[in-house]
Amino acid sequence: MKPGPKIIAGSLQRLRLTRGYAELRARLRADARLRHAGAFATASLWRRIWLNVEIEREVEAKLRKAWPPDALYAVRH
Repeated sequence: MKPGPKIIAGSLQRLRLTRGYAELRARLRADARLRHAGAFATASLWRRIWLNVEIEREVEAKLRKAWPPDALYAVRH
């Protein structure tokens, strides 16, 4: 008998190890970098550093919306 999906509560770290999370994170980061490409081209070093911080914040906000940290998740092992 094959085991079904397991419900995981409070284990966002384990959820981050699944394929879907990493793929979504990479896609969101690539999309954000494309949107900010023009600003990167003309920005100073400090502005580029700050743009990277803003991109990471944007990606994290979208990931929290897609996978809230206090939700229950069904994960197949």
